Amino acid sequence: MSSNPSTPYELSPQATMAAAKPEQRLAGMTFLRDAFDDAGKIRSTTSMLALALIATSLAASVGGALWAIQLGVSYPIAIMAGYCTLAVSACPLAALWIVKALGQSATPNVVTASPNYAAWKLVKKFSVSDASRLWCDIEPGAAATQESSAWARALLDAISRGELPMIESAGVRREVAERERNNPNWHTEMTQDALRSWAKSHGYNPRFLHD
Repeated sequence: MSSNPSTPYELSPQATMAAAKPEQRLAGMTFLRDAFDDAGKIRSTTSMLALALIATSLAASVGGALWAIQLGVSYPIAIMAGYCTLAVSACPLAALWIVKALGQSATPNVVTASPNYAAWKLVKKFSVSDASRLWCDIEPGAAATQESSAWARALLDAISRGELPMIESAGVRREVAERERNNPNWHTEMTQDALRSWAKSHGYNPRFLHD
């Protein structure tokens, strides 16, 4: 019985390329194209370090594949080796993406709830904290925004100037109440009527104070 005169591992690079199946030749021809396409997509979202890693990985994989072909390794195996080299070299880049994703997820999106105006219209007194949020259509207890913080500052200044009367807690000494009036805080309270009167004097009519 005669043996097969040639095996795939004994073919020259040129003969192997000619004998390769159409899909194998297509894979070889599109390898570099796909790699550079992927690099183009990544360019806009990665740092210079990531781009350097991509360039190094491509150089190592392509150079290694060409070098293997020159040594007589079959074309499909050389391409596979180059692809594996690229995949292994991409691990540091994947780590950069994970760190970036974790950094972005560390800052959650703030979703503000809409106030229950029917209920809040029945409330007869408000703290600075609650009133400033309701003024900006934010449910009290939700995260403050820059806009609600600005209105809180306006309310605090109005109280300290005596323009907006505050509610004095029962049983509190006069000097303590006077100290709070001069230096009000987010827990300082005012009546609904006093708040409505102050708002209208400045041309405002927030929804939670509608009659």
